[in-house]
Amino acid sequence: MSVACEYPFNADGTIKQVIPTVDPQGQVIGTIDVNNTGGKQQLVEKSCLVSNAVGIRDLYLVFRGQGDNLLTLSSWQFA
Repeated sequence: MSVACEYPFNADGTIKQVIPTVDPQGQVIGTIDVNNTGGKQQLVEKSCLVSNAVGIRDLYLVFRGQGDNLLTLSSWQFA
């Protein structure tokens, strides 16, 4: 399984897909490294493989990077 997203990004960072577990940090099932696209009108599509995600689960997206207004998520899709 993989996941794809389309976004404009104002700084370098990551988008982690996390499912809740007993561990407060959760279980990371995929990570997308994102780079500065140059502005809000510059959309980029990225994808990553997703692993160890079975059944119906809650999913959290964790955005990490420097600065304010890092990301405007345009779309998110599992394939």
